[in-house]
Amino acid sequence: MNNRIPRLNSLIKKLLSEALLEELDLEPGILLTINEVSVSKNLQQALVKVSIFPLKDVEQIIKSLKKKQRFLEHYLLKKIKIRLIPKLVFELDKSLEQAAVIEK
Repeated sequence: MNNRIPRLNSLIKKLLSEALLEELDLEPGILLTINEVSVSKNLQQALVKVSIFPLKDVEQIIKSLKKKQRFLEHYLLKKIKIRLIPKLVFELDKSLEQAAVIEK
């Protein structure tokens, strides 16, 4: 059984975490976490689910991630030996919010 996609998901998550620590200038008190990376079967797109705390800064941080998208894709291209790096799509992970509502 081929486990290329799960390995690529894990590797992209790790490398993006490292790159964001270095490149994204977050204000003190803002927490950004990459929860999940899902690469499509054709390797064209990678959905990156992030959680951001506090929620009032979500739009600003998502905009910053989209501005850095090309840089991050180039960073991944240098680090991963693969012909085509998937296009990164950043999305807010709402599963934590849903879990909090269920818990109440």
